[in-house]
Amino acid sequence: MDQLRDFTVQASSFGGELDISWQYPIVMPPEGAKVYVFKRSKTDVTEDEIAEYFRMINNLEGFNYNGLMVFDNLPLGAIGFIDIKVLNDTKHYYKAVLRDDTTGELSLSTGANGTPKPSIKTQIKDGKELVRVAIEKMLDNVYDAKGVNVKLGKDIKIEKNFSIDPVFPNYIMIERVNGSSQYRFWNNDFARYGGSLMKGDIDVDVIRATFITTESPDRRDKVTNIFRAYKPFLIYVIKMLGAKDVSVNVEGDYYNPEIHGINAVGTTVIFSVVIENLMKLDVQKVDVILRDIKVIEE
Repeated sequence: MDQLRDFTVQASSFGGELDISWQYPIVMPPEGAKVYVFKRSKTDVTEDEIAEYFRMINNLEGFNYNGLMVFDNLPLGAIGFIDIKVLNDTKHYYKAVLRDDTTGELSLSTGANGTPKPSIKTQIKDGKELVRVAIEKMLDNVYDAKGVNVKLGKDIKIEKNFSIDPVFPNYIMIERVNGSSQYRFWNNDFARYGGSLMKGDIDVDVIRATFITTESPDRRDKVTNIFRAYKPFLIYVIKMLGAKDVSVNVEGDYYNPEIHGINAVGTTVIFSVVIENLMKLDVQKVDVILRDIKVIEE
């Protein structure tokens, strides 16, 4: 069989994903053919690995993947997929082959690589990320009664979303629950002074961090007290990361057995992070964008 054509890997502007696509040979393969895509991070996929995979395809229990991931459920006719299991700033290598699963005939492999990296620039701090980093630093700097660093970060996983299913015996969910543009638009110089540049304003990013544990209420209470004791530390770190101001409030115990199970208990901490919006806009450019918009009046 002829190999796939135009095999490409493209990064999304949002980061965290790669778009893999291809075209079929001019002469379409038989109905029993299927596309297999091999992937590895940091180091390329070798032809020997591909050959060994197909040699053992009927019994892969002893196959040494060595970091290899195989997309083997791609039907004939598929022209691509989006890989969301990728790390930003890390090169990911892909090779693809056509295989006739009836006869075992293989096409020559074709390959490409890509590095996911967010390219959209907003010039504004993300409150969720500031809170995540501050909590991570807090967990890695907790000491016991003997002055030994216990490194709680290895026991408590941090998730930047609301998790329905337990992801770890002890984990922290970080969510954005509210936001408001207030604080008197400190930096909106255009609106205040009639200048030629709109600099943005100040937002209050309200972030909820919820600690969930399936181990014991005592574990929940200990972590709650750690948050209480380290409030000045959290505030200081978030300010050093670029926030204008921040308040931290331990809201109380969290318990939702319908979502996380009857054995899961937790505590909720609210971070109100004051963030300066630095997205500067030239008024003349805004006028060019808006010049074709008609205002309809009754």
